[in-house]
Amino acid sequence: MTKINVIDLDNTLINFDSFRRYVLNFFQDGDLFLALLILQRKIKVLSNSEFKSRVTLRCRTKSNYNEFLTSFSEYILQNINNGILSKVTLMSDENTINILSSASPSDYVTLVAKKLGWESMSTLVKNKSINHNYGKQKIINLLKAYPKEEYIYNFAISDSKSDIELLKLFNKYELII
Repeated sequence: MTKINVIDLDNTLINFDSFRRYVLNFFQDGDLFLALLILQRKIKVLSNSEFKSRVTLRCRTKSNYNEFLTSFSEYILQNINNGILSKVTLMSDENTINILSSASPSDYVTLVAKKLGWESMSTLVKNKSINHNYGKQKIINLLKAYPKEEYIYNFAISDSKSDIELLKLFNKYELII
């Protein structure tokens, strides 16, 4: 059977929160609607999922969005934690699928994963619907795409306590605190 490894993106494979940088890029352009969304999130009018969905949909309207995604994914790749990448390499062989997992939008997570030669699982935003790849939903998404009956859950690594139940599905795992 094929083995899978799941590698968290933010604060694990990279040492920063990519979604915050994503938002900051467009916020710095003076988008007042984004400022309103940030305020609504801070005062808890919007849930994390609603915020992520509305921000992503807003950013997609920008004329330079595709160019931004290309340069942003390159920036992420340039800032990969080589120590984590080495751990993943040690836990991988020709029968291993590495999966970049993130609660961040698929818009750029998919690009990063492809450049690494990996697959990805990330937050999908379509119109007003969202599959927020976070917490229990991350487990649901993984089990649906990679049933335990068909794959060996080899190795997982994350910095987030919200991923502990996901990590426990694997033969080996590391929670970075």
